[in-house]
Formats: sequence, C-alpha cells, structure tokens
Amino acid sequence: MKDWTPSALLHASGMYWESCAIHAAVHLDVFTPLSDGPMTVTELADRTGCVPQSLDRLLTALCAMGLLIRQGETCELPPFSRNHLCRGNPGYLGHIVEHHRHLMP
Repeated sequence: MKDWTPSALLHASGMYWESCAIHAAVHLDVFTPLSDGPMTVTELADRTGCVPQSLDRLLTALCAMGLLIRQGETCELPPFSRNHLCRGNPGYLGHIVEHHRHLMP
C-alpha cells in the first residue's frame, strides 16, 4: 500500500492537468514544427493554426514540464521531445498519447 502524504496527493491530482497539456500539444502537433529549429509563439501559431495567446499558455505549461525550452521570445525542443514527440521520428510516442486522449471522455 502506498504511503500517502499531502504532497503526494496534490502531485497525483495535478497530473491530470499535465496530461491535458500533453494531449493538447500532441493533438495540435506543436512539437514537429520545432524540429526545424527555435520559433516564436507567433511563428508556431502560424504553422499550427492556433491562436497565439492560447498557444502561449500551452507552451508555458510545456516549458514548466520540461517538454519545451523557452529562450527569450523563442521556444525550442529538448532532446526527449525531439526524439519522442516529433512526428516521423522512430521513437515517436504521439500515437499512444492520442489513444490516451481518446480514452479521456
């Protein structure tokens, strides 16, 4: 049996929001365009068809999780995201993430 603490409970509860951000980012395919190099929020919004202000909020969450790196005005991919969240890479895990997203309802 797991020894629960207030910190462990709040961490587990918050994982839902991390899952939502990951599901949205994979569904919108925000990682793949960044494989070409760093982009601003506006450039990435143009590539993905997203509203810049809304995308900026999502990118902030992804940066907080370590799935993106923000350098000034631009975002770029850390190695994990490049290898596992960009379509076309052999280690791409987006298909299973999309499956999990479909299970949510």
